[in-house]
Amino acid sequence: MERKNIIMKVVHPEKYIEIVPFKEANKPTNQFHNYLKQGYEGAVLKNLYSKYEPGKRTGNWLKIKKGDTVDVNIIGATKSTGNIPFGALLMEKNGKYFGKVGTGFSEKERTDILKILKENQAPLQIKIPSQIESIILVTSKPLLAEIKMQEIIKRFPRAPVWVRFRWE
Repeated sequence: MERKNIIMKVVHPEKYIEIVPFKEANKPTNQFHNYLKQGYEGAVLKNLYSKYEPGKRTGNWLKIKKGDTVDVNIIGATKSTGNIPFGALLMEKNGKYFGKVGTGFSEKERTDILKILKENQAPLQIKIPSQIESIILVTSKPLLAEIKMQEIIKRFPRAPVWVRFRWE
């Protein structure tokens, strides 16, 4: 509460600064949905009486963001910079490059996905940005997948996270 009171005294709303409403919520789920209706991307739930611990993630704060799922086609994968099977998957939607998804996979899923990509390897049919160095290009059949994302900004998903392949 002290930190919130200090912030309210020293930070003044401007064109690019908005003070997010603060509410004590008996029903956090309801408050989260109210924030989404008001156009916010989520909510931060805090134990009101917890102490601030700089540089630490504790169970006293919980950030919850909205997320939508979208179907995409996987068209390839980027090289890994470490010792994982691939860095990120390349996505296509509506016949155009749709960005990369590089998180949300288990180690086993990465290995399984790489095997599927190798089995479906074919020449690239979709233009991808030249700075992307990929290791596998897949277009022999659509590899339909589902990702989670916060929103689409300038034709690309913001904060995409892998969910699963969608075999039909």
